[in-house]
Amino acid sequence: MNTNTDLKQLWNTQTSEVPSINELFKKASKLRNFTRYKLLIVNIMLAVTLAGLTIMAFHSHTMSSTASIGITLTVLAIVAYLYASNEIIKLLFKSDFDSSNSEYLRNLIQLKHKQEFLQKTITTFSFICLSVGVFLYMYDEAVQRGLEYSLIAYGLTGAWIAFNWFYTRPRTIKKQLTNLTEIIQKLETVNAQFAETK
Repeated sequence: MNTNTDLKQLWNTQTSEVPSINELFKKASKLRNFTRYKLLIVNIMLAVTLAGLTIMAFHSHTMSSTASIGITLTVLAIVAYLYASNEIIKLLFKSDFDSSNSEYLRNLIQLKHKQEFLQKTITTFSFICLSVGVFLYMYDEAVQRGLEYSLIAYGLTGAWIAFNWFYTRPRTIKKQLTNLTEIIQKLETVNAQFAETK
């Protein structure tokens, strides 16, 4: 039997009430395009930020050692995130519906693993470097302005970091992985049904 049998035909011949394979592929395509667009926008914003930090570091001759370490950690965080997200972008541009269904499923599973790595490992590393970098960069200015200013500046910055870490980040990760996992599970069901008919 031909192993490249079109799974779309098999799926559409089922009698049970399940979403059509075309709807599933449309949903996968929409998710892929949204993820690609979002990562491109984030990468552009991070690249502009990186350029600004680099220019600021090279033109500031009076920068203290704590501020220099802070900028270095911030740059490291951005570069690590850019590298990992560009690996995902390559995969998003590589995978398309012209490939076989099983190959597309493998691409989606690979995308899920790369997203999990980006969102858990790289984001954690970047977030820690970025937070420490911002606090170190702020140190000299906060010390010069006094205790009250320092408490307000570090309090507001810490609150913003905590909000993003404990509220925004988990919600974003859960939403992205839930959508991708749902599509993968449905495609795995199609592949399993196809294997049973062989």
